[in-house]
Amino acid sequence: MGFTHFFAEFEMEGRSLPEKIRDNIRDSRMVVVLWTRNVDNVGTTRDIVNAEIGAAHMASKPVYVFREENTELPLFVKNITDYRVFKSDEYAQVVDRLKKVLVKLGKDEDRKTEETVFDGIVEVERDEAISLTLSKGDVVEGIMKEKNKQDFDCYIMTEKDYAKSCSDRSEGRVDKEFSGQSSYSVKWKVRKTGVWCFDFDNYGRQYPRTIEVRLRRIRPNP
Repeated sequence: MGFTHFFAEFEMEGRSLPEKIRDNIRDSRMVVVLWTRNVDNVGTTRDIVNAEIGAAHMASKPVYVFREENTELPLFVKNITDYRVFKSDEYAQVVDRLKKVLVKLGKDEDRKTEETVFDGIVEVERDEAISLTLSKGDVVEGIMKEKNKQDFDCYIMTEKDYAKSCSDRSEGRVDKEFSGQSSYSVKWKVRKTGVWCFDFDNYGRQYPRTIEVRLRRIRPNP
């Protein structure tokens, strides 16, 4: 069906386990959770799964939860997604249900085209921008991450508004703002066709920023 799974423990990448999990969740289409008694009863496992669910929610990824009966989901999970309850002897039904979800997701993806629009490093002394030509209705997804875990700001605005902001920082309409963190998950819908600027702002900070930017454009097929 065109889907792959990821086992962080089995993939040697020279990085910490939480970092691998976080980045792969950001690059994924969906996250599936099997909330079983083993998860519910083992504190360390429960904490890890909770962290993965939280990372998926922060990255705006759909989370599909299957809860084994006689277990209890944390309240925050109930507040961010729905779930299906299954009995201990119903794993086959869970697999069948998951297949249906994957088939539907695959059909939805077939109705879209996806293209990488930027994949590189942005070096920011005080202010630096990248420009993308986009169409109304496009969805831009991806990540922006400072390599040394230093905070940075980024503002998405039209080319015209960016020109205004270069003359006066108080001018120029900001369409979307990212502020105060070292890493961001991007999911933004373009409101009008034209050239859009991602303005990386480092004003008032002592050191330059080295920012890894990976962005893709998702466009519905006509």
